Amino acid sequence: MQVEEPTQSQRPPREKTLEYRPRVKWPKAVEKRERETVNNDLTKILEQQIGTAEVKLERMGKIIYHYGVERFGVQLRRSGEATTVPAKSRRQQEIERLVKERRQLRKQWKKASDAEREGLQLLEGEIKTRLATLRKAENLRKLRKKKERTRTQFFKNPSKKSLKDLFAPEKSGTLKATRQEVEEYMEKVHQDTKRHEQLTIP
Repeated sequence: MQVEEPTQSQRPPREKTLEYRPRVKWPKAVEKRERETVNNDLTKILEQQIGTAEVKLERMGKIIYHYGVERFGVQLRRSGEATTVPAKSRRQQEIERLVKERRQLRKQWKKASDAEREGLQLLEGEIKTRLATLRKAENLRKLRKKKERTRTQFFKNPSKKSLKDLFAPEKSGTLKATRQEVEEYMEKVHQDTKRHEQLTIP
């Protein structure tokens, strides 16, 4: 009796392996004042999130976890337990793969003939464009993560330093115009030459 093997569409999807994250030392149930402070802080942070309901739900767990880690710390694992290395995202894996392919193309370009070099240059140009797009997206992700961490730190301890980190750095420069030139410019821009004329309402 022959048993048909399940096709790829019939096979059950593989379960995703979850990344291990240390447990947060949240305050105990008897510490009501501390838990109330946590609820107020997280409410303020989550209310400032922008996006659809799905995006907010996706970010909620990460925001709450990072808030707890920065404020209360984590529970250390017992000795002898295996530690897992954080898995790289698909974007990071693709960036590494493209970098290796570009190195390989450069090695081939040195050994290739003039006719082959033209095709290799086209391939390298495509890889370069793709790498620029992926790295830009990765930098934006890191920037968003940094802003969320800074925002959490600000609500935890609203100091001047954390407040400055929420905004763009101050621009520096030297004003070369004289005070008289500035006053004349401001008067010219904001002056109403027809302020004494009587307006007729139609």
